[in-house]
Amino acid sequence: SYGYVVSHVWDIGSNKVNQFYYGDNISKLSFPDNFNPTGANQYSFSGLSGPYTAFDGQQRRVPIPVVRDDFNWQHGAHSLTIGGSFKFIKTNSNLINNFNFVYAGLQGSALTGGLDSTVRPGDINIDTNSVALNDYDQLFATGLGVIGDISTNFNYDNKGAALPAGSGGPRAYRFFETEMYVGDTWKVTKKLTLSYGLRYQLYSVPYEAHGDESVPIAYPSNGVDNGLDLDTFIKDRLAQSAAGDESNTGLPIYSYVLGGKVNHGPNLYGMSYKDFAPRLAFAYTPFNSQKTVFNGGAGIVYDRTVINAINFLQDQISFLFSNSNTNQFGAATVDDSLATDTRLGANLSYPAAINPAPSPIASPYTPYVDGSGFPYGLAEGSTGFVISPNLKDPYSIALNFGVQQEIPGHMILKVNYVGRLGRRLLADADANQVIDVPDFTGVSTQTMAGAFADLTTQLRAGATSHTVTAEPWFEDVLGAYQGVRGTNTKLVAAMVGQLAKRGDISDSLQTMAAYSDFYGYDGFLPTNIGIPSQFGTNAYLTNKGSSNYHGLLLTLDKNISQGLRFEFNYTWSHSIDNTSLSANNNSLFSNSGFICDILRPRACRASSDFDVRQEITSNFTYDLPFGRGKMFAANSPRLLDEAIGGWSFSGLPVYRTGLAITPYSDAYMASFDNEDPAIFTGNKADLKTKVNVDY
Repeated sequence: SYGYVVSHVWDIGSNKVNQFYYGDNISKLSFPDNFNPTGANQYSFSGLSGPYTAFDGQQRRVPIPVVRDDFNWQHGAHSLTIGGSFKFIKTNSNLINNFNFVYAGLQGSALTGGLDSTVRPGDINIDTNSVALNDYDQLFATGLGVIGDISTNFNYDNKGAALPAGSGGPRAYRFFETEMYVGDTWKVTKKLTLSYGLRYQLYSVPYEAHGDESVPIAYPSNGVDNGLDLDTFIKDRLAQSAAGDESNTGLPIYSYVLGGKVNHGPNLYGMSYKDFAPRLAFAYTPFNSQKTVFNGGAGIVYDRTVINAINFLQDQISFLFSNSNTNQFGAATVDDSLATDTRLGANLSYPAAINPAPSPIASPYTPYVDGSGFPYGLAEGSTGFVISPNLKDPYSIALNFGVQQEIPGHMILKVNYVGRLGRRLLADADANQVIDVPDFTGVSTQTMAGAFADLTTQLRAGATSHTVTAEPWFEDVLGAYQGVRGTNTKLVAAMVGQLAKRGDISDSLQTMAAYSDFYGYDGFLPTNIGIPSQFGTNAYLTNKGSSNYHGLLLTLDKNISQGLRFEFNYTWSHSIDNTSLSANNNSLFSNSGFICDILRPRACRASSDFDVRQEITSNFTYDLPFGRGKMFAANSPRLLDEAIGGWSFSGLPVYRTGLAITPYSDAYMASFDNEDPAIFTGNKADLKTKVNVDY
């Protein structure tokens, strides 16, 4: 990585200065796979670990050219500033993971169950856990070089053509950032100074320079794109649930199309044209001694990291540019499979013709919907990801007020309040979170949530899938399968097992969908009931995050005197938010961090995961009073002064309170991919004191 800058400073008369800059900062990062002797084919062998444990690589090159100009004019009691900057940013990256994954040995549909006795030694050790038997089966098949299956990751270009294996998925995003500002520092009187200004920023929507950009759109039953506004989709879900619409088209179906400037398609989201950031601050010295200063300020600060987060997240689930296929090998019997399956040859070679072929992908692409229009992604546990078309730049309101006092002993005491109110923060929300459904048949007043809650209560009280009593919603709304176990409620309890006992509604619904779609219980869980059927989770990147930070900062600063200098800082603060996941992460991959209830975004508003209530940082230096000119041995000879003089003692004392520990429940109540925290139901006195404060 490297950078350079060229500047020109122009003194215009005695009270004006213009500074012009042009520079470029080039960041280059590479995470190569330095040892990959097998190239685009990556091998694994049953019974062996490795031998090649790393196979993918990453590269990034991000040049950021900057043009900036700042003008300052000293005019009487005013110091006027005006300026701006322009950046045209190019993020170039490549993630290489499109390989053929060759699984040799005891793998594939016919061999995973193990060998039979005809190909094993008669004296093999048969222990209780069959360790020797399993090891022999795996290593014997590996020694033969039998290929059980091959799974291939494919990357595609914007024309739907698969890229060569091992070439990666290069991305080149382009966007600009423009900022302009005007400000003034006005010395109103000798005691009062005001500072105020206005900053404006305009950040473009990134586009991919090769056209490798996909944008989701939603089609309702009339075939007209209704956009992807999250709030509208949730309103549609509430109406659909209340009406009991079980049709395949009861909710919009999501499809993915080529997007961005190169494809003349829709952008990832709309530009924000109203990012004005005013600020105001003051400093006031009430006394002629000027030993006391009051200061304060307020301003709006826009986030500058949103685009980097979007560039990363957009590629995670694109549908149009990545896919995978698997070829399973094997005959009807184990012996036939060992005899006829392709085997690895010299240098691990094998016929390329047995690699999976890439599936055709075209725009628009509708994931997890079959040819009849039936959505099945929930049954598979599949996920989708959407960047909200209404995404705005996050911002925060910065507040501060304080007093500074010079006190005896060459010390300055500062006491300040600092506040930071985060608004429109990036947060993942699940459009497919569980939404309660009434008994729309009109037979009972019980809701879906009520039925699951009662079932959980029964199971925790000791009931089994054979003894639970019927819950009206299960009997009325679910498909008519009472004949299987006597009641639908007993069938639900048998299907979902421990999930119901844990209160895990979303996983229970997914399991019921799987039974409905794949295991012969057609229509048992009606389409789009509880969770929309196209996805298990449909994550939206939204502006639904919010946070508040309030802190009291105390600083005691002592200038050096009598050999002692120190600085003591104490912070007492509290950070509150409704999700603490950072912008660059994705809740889908961590199973946490979603807005826990999209219908009530403040439901999980609490102390931040990173909340530190108290913190002390300090430093000191003390020159020991020994040697010439010091308190002791002030007239010591030179040789003695060299030995005892010039010594000092210093330190960096630090203290902070710890972070709270979040226990999880192993239950996914609202979202299929958002694990819920556990609720402590025991005696709080049994908890170790001072672990955290309970509010």
